[in-house]
Amino acid sequence: MAPRLQRYLARFSNALSELQSGDHSFLAAPLKDSYHTIWFEMHEELILLCGRNRADEAAAGRGA
Repeated sequence: MAPRLQRYLARFSNALSELQSGDHSFLAAPLKDSYHTIWFEMHEELILLCGRNRADEAAAGRGA
């Protein structure tokens, strides 16, 4: 795993623990460190690791 991605492990683990404890807001709440928020940030990192950016991906029809 790329070192810059390791910070997401603890965050995903915490969000999963909160979900398993019954707090379903940790799935997609925009103002919490929710699973969706973490994934969105990590996805941006993955795009950057590939040497790409969102604008180019959208222009190529691979994302918006």
